Amino acid sequence: MRVLILALLIAVSTPALAEKDYCGYISSISKTIMKARQKGLSMQQVIEIVGSDTLLKEIVVSAYNKQRYMTEKFQERESDDFRDKWYLACYKATEDSHES
Repeated sequence: MRVLILALLIAVSTPALAEKDYCGYISSISKTIMKARQKGLSMQQVIEIVGSDTLLKEIVVSAYNKQRYMTEKFQERESDDFRDKWYLACYKATEDSHES
């Protein structure tokens, strides 16, 4: 559990990268947040770790609205799907802003 908390702290403290890498960052942090959720970390702990960042709080709420699985296989699948969901949302948002 401590390793997971440390991973989450590192991911959150990583500064936002250049725009082309931003969706990769969102994707990575989303997966880490979902892994924390799947491993049983409380939502309160995760919210405290992400701090005041509005987008990260939204990702946390979204993760905790998802089902928690007991088997490693399903936890990993849910984490991967969640990562991809947020990457897609970020990609669409950045593509839309470039087309405008």
